[in-house]
Amino acid sequence: MNANFLLIGNIKHSNCYYNCMSFFDKLKEAGKKAGAKLQEEAQKQVDKMKDRREALDMLKTLRKSDLIKFCDEYGVEFTKSMTKNDLIDQINFSSISINTELVTDFFASIKRKIPGQFSKTVVEDVEIEQEITRTETVKTEKVMTKVKKKTETITKLNSHLKNFKPIVGKRSQFKEHNLEVQMVQSLQAAFGLDKVNYQERARGGRVDIVVDDKYAIELKLVTSPTQLTGMIGQVMKYSREYDKVFVWIYDCRSQLKTKDVNEFKKMMKQASVNNLEVLVKR
Repeated sequence: MNANFLLIGNIKHSNCYYNCMSFFDKLKEAGKKAGAKLQEEAQKQVDKMKDRREALDMLKTLRKSDLIKFCDEYGVEFTKSMTKNDLIDQINFSSISINTELVTDFFASIKRKIPGQFSKTVVEDVEIEQEITRTETVKTEKVMTKVKKKTETITKLNSHLKNFKPIVGKRSQFKEHNLEVQMVQSLQAAFGLDKVNYQERARGGRVDIVVDDKYAIELKLVTSPTQLTGMIGQVMKYSREYDKVFVWIYDCRSQLKTKDVNEFKKMMKQASVNNLEVLVKR
């Protein structure tokens, strides 16, 4: 019983000690917060006093007639016999809250220019803000111009490839090389000689045609559906190197079915090739 009593007494003593410590910690924390708040309030008062002093200095640059207008507008008692310094003192000891914002508004209302010594900081801030805005606008315009140009080029290229039809003649004599030559000549006429490269070296081998250094075109004269499967690795490598890859398939002997093309597209999508366009011409 005595042992239990001592144990209970120790527990109560520990709880009391813990509660006391917790209380003093909370008191200490409250003291810190109160001190920080007092410091913040003191800083606000200092800033307010500085602003008031600058506002009065701004008023000192005005003529006596302008100061009389100020007193009249803001309800400061005055007599016309007062000097400029008397009017400033009267404004200083008046009940109105004097600050630079109020004085700046008054300058604007009487159409007086704020002296450079007071407006310099404001002007610099405005100029910096305007310069930042101009810079951001220029950057945005450049990005938008690039995006627009890219979109226009892709649209034009896509349309050209869809409408392109090779001259075959005898099918037995028509080779993939003939297809490539005709396509290159057609694209050079549409985009310019310097924009179209033939058999350009790339990581995956040689790309048949590259337009504007960004868009790869791989041509294929299909004689069997299995040829599509053989292109997968090659096209995957091109897709990592160029903005967009066009696979232009000429199925002159009608060897492909719709499901063959769809299966090829599906496999490319599964391989995370999302910048691919497949066009089939028969």
